[in-house]
Amino acid sequence: MTPLPWSHSALQAFTTCPRQYEEVKVLRNYQDQKNDAALWGDVFHKEAERYIKAGDVAGPLAKNCEGYRDYLNQFITRYGITVCEQTLGLNRQLLPCDFYAKDIWCRGIIDVLTTDNSVAYVDDHKTGKRKKDMQQLIIFALLTFYHFPHIETCVTTYHWIAEGTQDRETFVRSQIPDLWKELLPKLDRYARAFRIGVFPANPTGLCKRHCPVTSCEYHGCGPHGR
Repeated sequence: MTPLPWSHSALQAFTTCPRQYEEVKVLRNYQDQKNDAALWGDVFHKEAERYIKAGDVAGPLAKNCEGYRDYLNQFITRYGITVCEQTLGLNRQLLPCDFYAKDIWCRGIIDVLTTDNSVAYVDDHKTGKRKKDMQQLIIFALLTFYHFPHIETCVTTYHWIAEGTQDRETFVRSQIPDLWKELLPKLDRYARAFRIGVFPANPTGLCKRHCPVTSCEYHGCGPHGR
């Protein structure tokens, strides 16, 4: 079986539980169930995109986002060319391609991307609890380097908006081989699951209430059977 195009969220879901990933994303026997936190994330991202694109620091902002006006204004006022929800893709030859191209291999959507001469700023709005995982920023940096050959430095940032904190990592173009080395073990496991058709369950505490795959033997009980 040919592997589906991958992204940060795909790798994350596969790593969390290959069985759930297969049932939801490959076989489509079940659908993801969004909780209130995920729904709020969707609302914030849509409003942030609209507001930044409008480019008016005093413009209208949804009431439930008003507390984040100063945060959003930084993207309007900074130097460079800024775009929101930038879709980027790569094929297997590591050539830039359209997000929906038939030969797409890797894809990503960058919340806010600003290019200023040879520097790119990649910003990701995080509406949930803080997690120290730089995988998404690595993928975004790679996509930026391949799509913008003039970019030599990529400053990537997670913005944990609920607590007003950041996780920032700066990458340079010469790091591209090392960045791929960070991802290759996960990509190898991902491709192998498709190749041999085996997506094993990875039972965790999430099985009890947060998995839609009711056919799994761990559904509702987790790894300890209760």
